[in-house]
Amino acid sequence: MSLIPGADSYLEFKMLGTMISAITYGIVIVLSGNCFLLLQRKRGIYSNRMRLFLLIYVTIMLLFSTSAIILSILGITLLIFRDVNVPLPIDLPLLITYSPAMLPLTMWGADVFMIWRCVILYQDVARVPRILVIVLLSLLSILSLGSGVMTFIALTTDPIFTRVLIMCSTLVNIVLAALIILRLIYHQRHIRKVLGMAHGSPYSKVITMCVESSALIVIFGGVYTVLAFEQGNGSVLIPFLLLPHICVISPLLIVYRVAKGRAVTTTIHPSEQATAQIRFNDPPSIRSSQEEKEV
Repeated sequence: MSLIPGADSYLEFKMLGTMISAITYGIVIVLSGNCFLLLQRKRGIYSNRMRLFLLIYVTIMLLFSTSAIILSILGITLLIFRDVNVPLPIDLPLLITYSPAMLPLTMWGADVFMIWRCVILYQDVARVPRILVIVLLSLLSILSLGSGVMTFIALTTDPIFTRVLIMCSTLVNIVLAALIILRLIYHQRHIRKVLGMAHGSPYSKVITMCVESSALIVIFGGVYTVLAFEQGNGSVLIPFLLLPHICVISPLLIVYRVAKGRAVTTTIHPSEQATAQIRFNDPPSIRSSQEEKEV
């Protein structure tokens, strides 16, 4: 349905999606800047190696988001002037039809971050459950990687693979969020059983943080999936153009909140540190011992 009678609804929704994406990109810039500042100022939150890794990760995700908004703007520009007798520097069907092409990369970046967090959270469980979790995470990785590769291959010929990629990423985030939440709930109950009900509250904050982060991709991916199966609904372009930036915001929210001091180890009591082996970042005691070993 067109916003203006007789107008091109596809062009209208693509323009609207690009404008909203530009606003969302502004959020990415602010969030990335805060992550850089906090990672530089609060050096005690992470070990040097972890801090360097996160700085590189934030930089890469920011570059992905920047590339996505540039391609979106370029795509809408080509669409506007394609029927005008004006020479264009390039004429790429990819940009006109299925931009943003950075969507698979941003989804991989978000999925890899959550999978990495799952691996850390489950590294201290018994052998059999750990193997089962690793197998599940491997399958999720293959699913995400395979759908992304197929999206790149068929990006200019068949949009069905884009739908498959978004649905797979939505499913992956639901499963990963469930794994993280289950592990944190189990450990929270263990802490409260050993040390009392007054302890373990930081885990509630981490659970909320994970739910909020994963919910961003799940909600926008779900909206896109529903709209994508409605024939001729140009509004599907809005969540489609937003998804690359949402996939960047989702993991950066976790990095930002942990760096700001909202993770487990910033509020956990010393008595809990001796018992708790689960973490979302390197506890100060473990970080010190790691740095001593590195020296």
